[in-house]
Amino acid sequence: MRSDHSELLSRIESFDIDGGRVGLPFAARLARENGWSRARADRVVGEYKRFVFLAMTSDTPMCPAEDVDAAWHLHLTYTRSYWHRFCGELLGRPLHHEPTKGGPTEHGKHLAMYARTLRRYREAFGCDAPADVWSPADARFGDDLNHRSVNTSKNWVVPKAPVRAAAKLAALFAAVAVLVPGCDGGPNPFALVGAKFLVFLIPMMIGAVVLGRLIISNQRGPEPAADETPDLDWEQVAFLAGGPARLTTAAASRLVADGSAAVRGDRLVPLGAPRDGASEVERAVFAGLPVEKTTEAFAPVAKAVHAAYDTPARQLEADGFLMSSGAKTRAWLLGATPFLVVVIGFALPRLLMGLSNGKPVDYLVLATGIGTVVGLIVISAGVPRLTRRGEHALASLKVRHQELQIGTGWNGPSDAGLAVALFGTAALAASSISFLRDWYPRQSAASSGGCGTSGCGTGGCGGGGGGCGGGGCGGCGGGD
Repeated sequence: MRSDHSELLSRIESFDIDGGRVGLPFAARLARENGWSRARADRVVGEYKRFVFLAMTSDTPMCPAEDVDAAWHLHLTYTRSYWHRFCGELLGRPLHHEPTKGGPTEHGKHLAMYARTLRRYREAFGCDAPADVWSPADARFGDDLNHRSVNTSKNWVVPKAPVRAAAKLAALFAAVAVLVPGCDGGPNPFALVGAKFLVFLIPMMIGAVVLGRLIISNQRGPEPAADETPDLDWEQVAFLAGGPARLTTAAASRLVADGSAAVRGDRLVPLGAPRDGASEVERAVFAGLPVEKTTEAFAPVAKAVHAAYDTPARQLEADGFLMSSGAKTRAWLLGATPFLVVVIGFALPRLLMGLSNGKPVDYLVLATGIGTVVGLIVISAGVPRLTRRGEHALASLKVRHQELQIGTGWNGPSDAGLAVALFGTAALAASSISFLRDWYPRQSAASSGGCGTSGCGTGGCGGGGGGCGGGGCGGCGGGD
């Protein structure tokens, strides 16, 4: 790093946004407004200052992560701190934040800007941007844009994913419900009749499903080291990301990129022979050409790819990236156990008691049948393909290769294969083989919203770039 840049970074990092002791420091306010811990807010402030450094030392606009943009927005409300002390005295020129114009063109521009920012981050600081703050581009312009400000005194905020506290509560509830009936003088659920037993049974089944999903989640292996960055090739990445289907599309993209195949109408057809050095997977796809643009037509090709990649896939399991069949079965059995205890230990005995006593059991049969089917489906859906190590590997590789998602700077078929492996066929949109994206059934749920609510800006007086943030500028003021 140049000496003047090093000095600038030091001054930015030591800048006190509050300008002295205050009752509610900037980081504490940031934590309160975003529902973060103080430690996370401090980290985000540090990354915000790094972003400012990148913006002021770059010749092109920079785009911040969503959380970094939240810190920038809040700092803009500290007008004297931001415009006078920070921009005027420390930076020596303004750093503006302007809203995006919206639309697909702006969306592509911001994707490229964000990838460029992550690349500059690596160059400037000698490491990848931390993934827990700097989301991958597909999340930055996907889920990250769906945040809303919520008044928590008037609204409940309930996460879609099961939280650990709820799971622990469900586990405690299930354990108490199982153990208490055996205690002398304790409540006996089998003494409940009609709807009262269903009121007991249904929450028990729901709690057992939640507990089972938590148990399954804990079977994904240990957390990898935060700095672990495994060196995986495009085939390994594709198989991790989407199994044989993603591997097939990645291989086909490589064949089209190197001229071994082409799209002709609704068919993907071979051109000559596979290039020298083509992998077994690529040759398996090539052997299945020509192929129509239908799922049914592609199925035999994907099956051949799966067979060709069987040994490397087993190696991914051995290396701890994929859950083996045995591990998945064990996880399912462990996860299903609480639910089966409820069904076999409570629902079935009560059903048999009702039948033997000549009582109506229609509602109990219906509730037990539907509950068992739905419960086992939900539990089965929670069995993962990837271990924690596999999930971490994909996340870190997406951050490392952000520029491939744009498709404008690929260096041959190897980049085409890795881009589709990591980001799906949406990565083809701006590439030289973009026509292939329209031919494929899309496998990526990447955002297509055009970054309509983001903010983007440029620095004044020849200064650095602004940023792209999910919240827009709101009522933020400008500076000269």
